[in-house]
Amino acid sequence: FNYSGGESLFDNPDFTIFEIPSANHLQVHMRCSEGPFADKRIRQAMALATDRQGIVDGILGGKGLPAYDSPLFDIYPSAGTTTPTPYDVEKAKQLVADAGGGFDVPLYGITYLQGPDLAVALQNAAREIGINLDIQLRDDYYDANWVRTYDPSVPGSDIGITDYGHRGVPDVYLNAALKSFTSVDDGAGVWNAAEFANAEFDSLVDTYSSSADLQSQAAAGEKITAVLQDEVPMLVTFNQTWLSVSRSNVTGVVPTAMGHLFTDNASFT
Repeated sequence: FNYSGGESLFDNPDFTIFEIPSANHLQVHMRCSEGPFADKRIRQAMALATDRQGIVDGILGGKGLPAYDSPLFDIYPSAGTTTPTPYDVEKAKQLVADAGGGFDVPLYGITYLQGPDLAVALQNAAREIGINLDIQLRDDYYDANWVRTYDPSVPGSDIGITDYGHRGVPDVYLNAALKSFTSVDDGAGVWNAAEFANAEFDSLVDTYSSSADLQSQAAAGEKITAVLQDEVPMLVTFNQTWLSVSRSNVTGVVPTAMGHLFTDNASFT
């Protein structure tokens, strides 16, 4: 369940709340190949204008951690050290001015999870730096024709919000969502809604995936995050704490951050 709308469960003795650190997050792609976000300065401005801690506190009720535009979250030992992106609205305004000024653009998003709340937070942040995001929510992003999935001929969009579920390792986020698209067969870039194509990034992901020890992988992970924070093909503002609930008179239920509920040892009193 989402924190928003479920706050009362935390104070209700009839329920047991499970809180699991997870990699569940929302990605906000910004199209790098064409349109207003093709200028890296605009993408950087959006990153600087986004108050990550404010989003975690306001949308997640503190049930999560700020993230800084990389899916290599701190919960992954292979991520290495991340340098937080500063919250600097004045610098963001200057970057927008240097890039030619503000503009209007639709922001496509999802109607579920934290999608609507994040859309409003981004709209408010963008307004501060002269960019007007016109929120357009859809029930199913697979059918909404704004995010390229397996078919690179789908028109896509300049900016949009999609949700990504928890993974035990971050490889699918790096390969499917961010690597340069080659073909459906190898899986690279098949969910690359940002149309991001960066040879250095692709090479670093290959190094990360083939590293034989955690230290080497973390070193590659730090370089991956540095590229993503410079290029900003997507905003990743948080990874959330996965919230599950059961009746307090039910014991033995084991939830996972992927949404499973193991009930083989459950009992009822």
